[in-house]
Formats: sequence, C-alpha cells, structure tokens
Amino acid sequence: MPGEIVNLSECGMAIETVIDLPPGYELTFRLRRKSIRLELRGWIRWCRPARTISTSEGKELRVFHSGVEFDEGTISLVRRSADVLPLSGDAEGGIGEGALVGRPG
Repeated sequence: MPGEIVNLSECGMAIETVIDLPPGYELTFRLRRKSIRLELRGWIRWCRPARTISTSEGKELRVFHSGVEFDEGTISLVRRSADVLPLSGDAEGGIGEGALVGRPG
C-alpha cells in the first residue's frame, strides 16, 4: 500500500495513508527519496483521520495520519543516515514516499 512520510525523527515517523491502521500493526516502510532506499521497521502507535480527498472518479477518500515507533535496528539506521535524511517536515520535495508492507502485531 502506498504511503508518505509527513514527519521523521530518530525514533519514529508520522505517515499518511488512505488506510486506517490499527495500533500494534507491524510494518516495514520502503522509503524512496532521490537516490536513497531504506527499509524502516516499526509499529503503529496511533492513527487518526486527517482529511478527505476526491479521486479522479469523484469518490471521497479519508486520509489518515499514523504514528510509527521504530524498532532498535531502524533507530540505529536512521541515526547513521541522518546526514542524508531530512529529520523534519520542512524538507524540499517532501521527506519521502514509499510502500508499506505489514501485518497485525
């Protein structure tokens, strides 16, 4: 499922999806940003509706923001990559898009 990172820190991230992800849902976010390719792993801690969008077919979709807590390996990876990853929502061109792969925790 597609997703976008809205905010990124050393210990977690906020993501935007059109799926209402339940707390405890374990996921891997395959981040793509310019030449960067990373797999960020963690668990959904919260999820709430953020806004509604209209599709080209005229359907209304709810967009959700979810908080993800990283596992220890991902925290280490993000710390090592801090010089190339924008650790804020103010990055030009956004922080990154990717695909979510997950399963209930």
